[in-house]
Amino acid sequence: MPTGSGKSLVFQIAPLVEMLMSSRYIDSVVWKQDPIIIIICPLVALMKDQVNRLNNIGFKAAYVGCEEAEKGIDNGDFMYVFISSESILSNERWRCMLEKKPYQERLVGIVVDEAHCIVEWGTSSNNKKKTIFRIWYSRLNELRSLVQKGVTFLALTATATKHTKQQIFDMLELKEPVEIIDNPDRPNICFVVQKMDNGINIADHFKFLVDELKQHGRETTRTIIYCKTIKQCALLFNIFRNSLGTDLFCNESNDPRTRLCDMMH
Repeated sequence: MPTGSGKSLVFQIAPLVEMLMSSRYIDSVVWKQDPIIIIICPLVALMKDQVNRLNNIGFKAAYVGCEEAEKGIDNGDFMYVFISSESILSNERWRCMLEKKPYQERLVGIVVDEAHCIVEWGTSSNNKKKTIFRIWYSRLNELRSLVQKGVTFLALTATATKHTKQQIFDMLELKEPVEIIDNPDRPNICFVVQKMDNGINIADHFKFLVDELKQHGRETTRTIIYCKTIKQCALLFNIFRNSLGTDLFCNESNDPRTRLCDMMH
């Protein structure tokens, strides 16, 4: 499913749906404590963002790496637990956590967010010379032996070919999984490759964009120009700065924060 299509919502509502379905259809089940869902996430920045979003709307969420929350995570105090593949498999504390009563009784699912990382980072991708970047991604199937049978596994990604998808299924031991596939095309985004003619000045290549910035200012189409080196990035920024002059800024303050064009590296 494409970025921005609501993949995260699937695991965000999963514990709530579990509570609703259990209380409605199984009279003997009473949730004295919240169900737990674990999300394997590749980057701390992504974990923090998800945790902040969930906390802001009143849900108990935490990530392994936040010292203040680690005792609560260990005790099963959070509905949403974000963790890296390395922490949950190679760190004895968090691996053993899965065998504790809260996780044996209340864990309803394990989610692998950005699941293409299983293949891209956890394997050599058929290149024997390539060093495996994050080996524990290739061993996430071990989690099945640590949790109760029947715990749901969910893999989410916006970046997977058919071959990559099958590798994910195999490595997570997903048997006849339910697949939800959507067109990843984003009509508001386009990717353009343009060959630079050595006979034409670089400034001339981007004159159309300079003209648009002068004419439309902040309403100009958002554009990212990729450069191979920091030097090239600085050179191109200087071309835009010199070409735009005072039009570089969206107001008269000349504050760098109001630039219509900037460089990032």
